[in-house]
Amino acid sequence: MICDNNKNILAISECINGNHHDSYNLVPIVKKMFKSLKKTVKIKKGIYFNADSGFDTKDFRAYLTKEKMIPNIKNNKRNSKKE
Repeated sequence: MICDNNKNILAISECINGNHHDSYNLVPIVKKMFKSLKKTVKIKKGIYFNADSGFDTKDFRAYLTKEKMIPNIKNNKRNSKKE
């Protein structure tokens, strides 16, 4: 689900099976959501995209950067390298 600053829902994804983690097929799903959203709203460059640590993937951060958005995503401990 994509919301604005006032917690208004702007776009939602299609349902997927519950046996998948948050980042399953994330980039294609979000691309589809933004494509739908862009039909009615102009998305400004340089906006922050806030998400919790379940969305902390290299591919998703790269996608947001490519789209000129600033990823504000909590780092996920699973991505930390243990020495």
